[in-house]
Amino acid sequence: HEHPENAEFLYFLGYALEKKGEYKRALKLYEKLLFDKEFRQEAGASIIKILRGFPKDKALSYLEDLYQRLPKKEELYLFLTQAYEALDECKKGAQIGEEGLKRF
Repeated sequence: HEHPENAEFLYFLGYALEKKGEYKRALKLYEKLLFDKEFRQEAGASIIKILRGFPKDKALSYLEDLYQRLPKKEELYLFLTQAYEALDECKKGAQIGEEGLKRF
């Protein structure tokens, strides 16, 4: 998860899949980049953009699943804080942010 050798390729493949409407596959690729220093901002923004097109309950379920599956690193907490706030779930975003601050 630290820095995939093919990070740039993964990002642009995710982008192409997103444009084709293959959101599930695009999300999986973007997830791999959430811990990559060079692409984490773009990947996070792309995930949020996709989630904004989902029904809210599906988007929130995805974020909860992401929290359960991915390593509890600073980048994950930062992304989740931003994602919850982008989905108008500011209270949950603040909770995640506070949890991250306690850990790091």
